[in-house]
Amino acid sequence: MEGKFSFEGLDVWNKSVDFSIQIIQLTGEIKLRQKNYRLLEQLEACSASIPANIAEGKGGTLKKNLYNFFI
Repeated sequence: MEGKFSFEGLDVWNKSVDFSIQIIQLTGEIKLRQKNYRLLEQLEACSASIPANIAEGKGGTLKKNLYNFFI
C-alpha cells in the first residue's frame, strides 16, 4: 500500500467514489429548467462529500473519531 493513503484501501470509500461519479454523470444528462439547477448541484455536492468524510474520518488518530464519521 505504498504511496496510498489508508482510506484508499477501504471498500466503502471506493464504492462511495464510484457512487459519486455515477451521480455526477447522471446529473450531467438531466435537462431541467434553470430554477432546478441548484437541486442538481446539491446532489453532486452531497455525493462528493461521502468519500471526503470517510477520508477525513480515517485520517483521525483515534478509533473513536473514525466511528463518529460512520454513524
